[in-house]
Amino acid sequence: ENRLLAGYLALIGGFVNSAGFMLIGSFTSHVTGNVGRLANDLAVRDFDAAIFAGTMILAFFSGAFAASMAVESDVFRKVPYAYAFVLACEGAMLLVFMLLSRLTTTEHPRLLDAEAALLCVTMGMQNSLVTRLSGAVVRTTHLTGVFTDLGIEAARWFRWWRRSLADRVHVRLAFGRARPERP
Repeated sequence: ENRLLAGYLALIGGFVNSAGFMLIGSFTSHVTGNVGRLANDLAVRDFDAAIFAGTMILAFFSGAFAASMAVESDVFRKVPYAYAFVLACEGAMLLVFMLLSRLTTTEHPRLLDAEAALLCVTMGMQNSLVTRLSGAVVRTTHLTGVFTDLGIEAARWFRWWRRSLADRVHVRLAFGRARPERP
């Protein structure tokens, strides 16, 4: 059940990130890129751009903070209700974004910044929920950690598979002193 929900939320995260880029020209689901942009903008003294990058970082953090506060507090009496509330808020915010991007005809930079910040808040909320739901195993809004985890698990599976094959054919295929454990 949790894996299915995490899968759906990962799909939503990818969609929102791509739609945000197509509609406002900004990726909103990851903080790493925005921190890099902030550092670069500060280094070249482009303070307006640095403020925007900082705003994106703070917006993502705010979403993650708000979602975690909703889950941590006992306001909803049951954790699933807190998750449902946060997901409903995220959906409402995405609806507001869609309406804003559809109804506005101007591409004023501050309006685009506000839309990007709104998407960052929603992505922070989502990432926080899935991180908590999965026990800090799944992140749905960025791929660096996911691909790192996949690489680690693939190495574990490969080593375990080689050891299993070695036991069957009586040839040493797994190296090292530590016996491979089933991942």
